[in-house]
Amino acid sequence: MSPESFYARPGYIKVDLEIDNLMTYSILTTYTFTITCEHAIPKEGLLVIELADTMEFTSNVQVSGLSLKEFNTTVLSFDMGSGYYAEDTISFSISGIRNPRSFAPNNEMHV
Repeated sequence: MSPESFYARPGYIKVDLEIDNLMTYSILTTYTFTITCEHAIPKEGLLVIELADTMEFTSNVQVSGLSLKEFNTTVLSFDMGSGYYAEDTISFSISGIRNPRSFAPNNEMHV
């Protein structure tokens, strides 16, 4: 595949998530994502994290490990830069996420 072309292929994205604070409705929470993709993410691609509707990104959200492109209260998008991320692991942390009021399973987060 040349840098000028892109072919969508089916594949998996495996996400491991570590949460440093399990207190409900806390705004001091850091989520660490470890993402393994079967296929490379193309040059100038985006990685988008969408929270469950019972959670939110606070105004003081901070990201380490990736370049934040834009965010609102429930969606973050990251600029993957000018190169290709190979079929490898991408790790990053997001702090300033408000936990849900309850951890009872009712909604999901999307990557």
